[in-house]
Amino acid sequence: MMLPVELSDTEEGLEEDICHIGIPKSSPAWSLRSKFFPCKLGGPPAWLALSRLPSPASMACQHCDDPTLFLTQLYSPIDSDPSAFHRTLFVFVCPKPKCSRPNDPGCFKVFRQCKFTCALLALRNQLPMENRFYPPSPPVMEEAGSEEPSAQAFGTALCWLCGSLGPKRCGSCSKASYCSKAHQVEDWRRGHKQECKGPKEECEGSSKCKGPPEGPKCRPGVFFPEFELEIESVVMEDDEETDGDEGDVPDSPDDAETRALEAMAQKDQGGKAWKRFRGFCRENPEAVVRFERDGTPLHISQGHEDEQKVPPDCETCGAPRRFEFQLLPQLLNKLQLDDQMGDSLDWGTVLVYTCSKNCSPDYELYSPEVVFKEDFQ
Repeated sequence: MMLPVELSDTEEGLEEDICHIGIPKSSPAWSLRSKFFPCKLGGPPAWLALSRLPSPASMACQHCDDPTLFLTQLYSPIDSDPSAFHRTLFVFVCPKPKCSRPNDPGCFKVFRQCKFTCALLALRNQLPMENRFYPPSPPVMEEAGSEEPSAQAFGTALCWLCGSLGPKRCGSCSKASYCSKAHQVEDWRRGHKQECKGPKEECEGSSKCKGPPEGPKCRPGVFFPEFELEIESVVMEDDEETDGDEGDVPDSPDDAETRALEAMAQKDQGGKAWKRFRGFCRENPEAVVRFERDGTPLHISQGHEDEQKVPPDCETCGAPRRFEFQLLPQLLNKLQLDDQMGDSLDWGTVLVYTCSKNCSPDYELYSPEVVFKEDFQ
């Protein structure tokens, strides 16, 4: 299996307006571990730097204060920056429907490797070629040895439920690690009650009470479904090309995706912004992520475009932030959310902005980035 296409800056300067899209595909779980620098959706996070992970407090939902859940990550190195030889962007979200509020990013968190931010969370993390976690040569794509390097090998305990930093321990066996009391209680309910043997000396010999070396126990129903994101390049169409045909959404291999796009088309957003967004989704119905570093986001309505929200400058270096990628509404169909009537996790699009200088005061820290959430009115 080949490594995913790198979301690098090698195509900058081409005359055509190029962007990248991420298309979910099924892949074996071992191929989506940290060693292989994956682009992925769902499952546990495949951390880049394997120590000094974001603190549980920084990962909490802004609205309910519970831990956010890993949503997606993009491996996005920058060829011209030696400090970003490896670079991954992480997005976390609070799965509670009540925290998914219209045009409010408080349920998301986004990080890059290097500081932090909110129910949507974005993180950036980057490493130079020479680092203490990975050799400079590309990894061999095979299952044997895929669990190494592991966070545990660098003294980092991962939450047995969600795969984030787990500084708390089970008070009975002292083996299981957790990010929060909430996840400790949930894991007890989901199976640790039967696994835990009590005092540590009794638990040492129990294979059931040892977290797997590659990460959390992956309890059924905890994570979003896991997919590899296959990265493809597409050419953006001119406004004139997207303003015309008002016909039906073309057939998609996934009926759910087609229905979602048809539902979107029923919403009378009006304006060129909506037509561009709708046109892009119609042309790329399987895409769940659109990536265009230093490009222009596609807004879901003219009102959102006219508002022209400006992200705050980087808190670490003061450089302006720039648009890097956005989550599309088709992604929601891959999350297998509860179809019950009423509110649920939802968005029109989620825009992620990152530090334009890719500042890295400390290579092993995860830096928070900025998220804007746009919803259909």
